[in-house]
Amino acid sequence: MNTILEPTTNPYVGPRTFSQEQRHLFFGREREGRDLLARVLSERLVLFYAQSGAGKSSLINTRLIPGLREIGYAVLPVGRVGGEVLAGVEGIDNVYLFNLMLSIAQTETDPGRFAGLTLSRFLARLSSEDGQHYAYGEAAVPPPGASANGAAPVQPYVLIIDQFEELITGHPGRWTERAEFFRQLNGAMLDDPNLWVVLALREDYIAPIEPYAPLLADRMRARFYMERMGVDAALEAIRSPGELGGRPFAPGIAETLRNDLCQVRVPGQAETVTGQYVEPVQLQVVCYQLWENITGRPPGPISADNLAEAGDVNQALSRFYETTLQDVLAGSAAIGVSEQQLRTWFDEELITEAGTRGLVCQDEEETGGLPNAMVRSLQSHWLVRSEIRSGTTWIELVHDRFVEPIRTSNAVWFPAHLSALQRQAALWDEQGRSSGLLLREAALAEAEAWAAGHSDELGHYEREFLVACREAHEAAERERRQSRRMRLLAIVAVTVAVVAVIAAVFGVTGQHQARKAEESAVAQAARALNAEATANAERAIAMGNANLAATREVEARAARATAVAEKQRADEKAAEAESEKERAVRQSRRAKARRTCSQFPGRACQVDLRPIIGAIAGTPSCLHYVASGWVRGSVRR
Repeated sequence: MNTILEPTTNPYVGPRTFSQEQRHLFFGREREGRDLLARVLSERLVLFYAQSGAGKSSLINTRLIPGLREIGYAVLPVGRVGGEVLAGVEGIDNVYLFNLMLSIAQTETDPGRFAGLTLSRFLARLSSEDGQHYAYGEAAVPPPGASANGAAPVQPYVLIIDQFEELITGHPGRWTERAEFFRQLNGAMLDDPNLWVVLALREDYIAPIEPYAPLLADRMRARFYMERMGVDAALEAIRSPGELGGRPFAPGIAETLRNDLCQVRVPGQAETVTGQYVEPVQLQVVCYQLWENITGRPPGPISADNLAEAGDVNQALSRFYETTLQDVLAGSAAIGVSEQQLRTWFDEELITEAGTRGLVCQDEEETGGLPNAMVRSLQSHWLVRSEIRSGTTWIELVHDRFVEPIRTSNAVWFPAHLSALQRQAALWDEQGRSSGLLLREAALAEAEAWAAGHSDELGHYEREFLVACREAHEAAERERRQSRRMRLLAIVAVTVAVVAVIAAVFGVTGQHQARKAEESAVAQAARALNAEATANAERAIAMGNANLAATREVEARAARATAVAEKQRADEKAAEAESEKERAVRQSRRAKARRTCSQFPGRACQVDLRPIIGAIAGTPSCLHYVASGWVRGSVRR
């Protein structure tokens, strides 16, 4: 390939997105460019998605837009739905439509006109003199691409919205406005059949967009997916720009670089393996650094030694960042700005707390506290880029891939170059501004002395840290003074109390002696009373003993009487038992006599009744039993 670039021109764009003017440097995506163009021509709305960093924006700029214009299509400026709302603009009906209009009508001086404007009305009133820049007018104009006499346009015009995932990531508090955005987009396409739309977004936001598909007439059915850059495409993207710049790679060197860029880590393995894809941003940064290293050297192919100097991807990104800072600081624009301030600006203004790129509004003199002259120098080194919306310039990093290398580089630089005050202030800010991390006494005095000679190097949080330290020191001093006053008052109070005690001691000594004599007399009287009480107690005891003896005597007599009564009752019971015994004997004998007489019927039976003495009154006799009954008879002896 013939050399068409100046020898000092770097044919690699580095981390930035390819522009339309750089389409001759864009290699490795020819097939994807043709397929995307064909898809857009065949469908009025196309959802174009790929992984982050795959090169969607570059493909749009270098292949889609030029291809559409070559065919005769009008292409509006690439739009965005994300971004902060400008100060002073109120009554915005839909923040996503508002941002889209601002990004298309870049020369608008009165953004408030878009606050309640519909998308159909906005597109119907756009006009352009060069087909590149568009302005909004109150009167309706022929649609972009229309003939001069206002007849129906011979070709459609295309609205391309890049980074469409901002509809999900931006303004989460206004999520209810997303559905209305899709309704108005669908309404604009229905109102103007010559409107074509391309929505470009990261593939991981396809799912959050899906619920809104029914709001569009074609339900977003036409889609185009761009795969990550394969190894063959990566090899072409490495080789072709070098040849275009007059320094081809030596045999096998481009393949070695391609294989290094394909390396991926597998979880659980220490060694890397060769993957299927290459990150375009990493490829461009490594090649850009490689080319910068050999610029000015004698002509010749790129060798293995040249490749080794470039290092790996992370090193290349960090080195690109650090080299850019040094170049910018060495220029005249760096007057009054230190490296620490510049690195802090990247950390706090261009990188969000969530670890993503942040947008900073550019004022007339400064951008987030950094002079605009230095910002322009950073732009010329392709570390940051600008975007104009409604006449307002916004600054951001050229690519998300720079976030982590910048943080890593700053994390190494700050501890090695900051003073004790700055390091402590950074720690204080990182740890939630704990009062326990504030400087005191000698450390604060040393920090104050350093700050007095380096006030221009202090960041805003370092100044806030010093203010907090001073306030804490003053509060501690007030507390110490109050403590000293309290101690003095306590000493005076104790002294007065001691004097009062001494006076009281001398005053009561005489009274004490009198009381002592009185107490002695009282004690003697008490002893006498005690002796009398003792005697009374002894008499009471004696009387008690006598009463106890008498009581015991009465109890003994009662016991004897009880014993006699018990004996009498026993004797009576014995007599009763004997009587019962006798009755039983008599009954037994009568029964025996009856049994004897019953054995001799008709005869007289004599029964001996002598044993039954006293049972029958009169002379002892016997009873004779005859058939007619018992008769009395005399007793035989």
